[in-house]
Amino acid sequence: MRTALKLDGKGQYFARTDELPVVSGAGVYNQGVYNNGIYNFPAINLGIINSWTLGFWVKPSASTEHMTVFSTGEHAGKDEIRISTTPIPAEEPGFGKRFSEMRIFIKDANGITIKHYGWPNWFQAEEWVHTTVQWDGADLEAFRAGIPTTTGVNFVTVPGIMVDALRKVYYGSAVEGDFATFSGTVGHFGMWNTLLAPAELGTVVSGGFAADLTVASGTYVSQDYLRHYWKPGDDSSNIGKDFVTSGTLNLDKERNVNVTNVTSDEP
Repeated sequence: MRTALKLDGKGQYFARTDELPVVSGAGVYNQGVYNNGIYNFPAINLGIINSWTLGFWVKPSASTEHMTVFSTGEHAGKDEIRISTTPIPAEEPGFGKRFSEMRIFIKDANGITIKHYGWPNWFQAEEWVHTTVQWDGADLEAFRAGIPTTTGVNFVTVPGIMVDALRKVYYGSAVEGDFATFSGTVGHFGMWNTLLAPAELGTVVSGGFAADLTVASGTYVSQDYLRHYWKPGDDSSNIGKDFVTSGTLNLDKERNVNVTNVTSDEP
């Protein structure tokens, strides 16, 4: 059995350490480091611009709140990507499990909201599901278990350009902290700077946690475009390790998370 991480929805999440050392002789306000780094953001470029794919496994718990699954962005919400879920109903006798809605929200390089979409019938309590989100610079699409879906609700859609800015990264929380943290189990997460073909998504989903996205396999041939790859808990000595650029974008800011959160669970 392979591993994942269980988050309790009470402030637990992964992020990149966002405090930088103070340079001798320079005031913190001249460095963009405020209050000893509390409001600093990481000097890291994700390597994704106006064509990207995000693919990940999660198994949410029932919740009465809107929860953040993943978010990335810079100061003032520029170049933000946020993936969240509406409240997830618990299973009820005689009614079975019900679905929640997935929400995706992105901003351009000026911090203007350019897409806010909702997809119904997405997450269920205590059920693994693979989600893929793709942006080609104009259209935002989502795939559930590798299957393309239609947009359920289109709240906002205007043109805009994203850039490869210096961004925070959170798995299980929001950049702005205005949504509840994720409650449930988080698994493998891949980030590519290209669009994966439907056939590739089929291979990624069918491979589950056994797949190694850093190498080609079957119809999957986008390994060279994989910019970040987190497999929470897979390396017990570095539970937030980035398996593509280890040491550059490890999710080493483990908010109330440690090896005790590692669970033997997989799709």
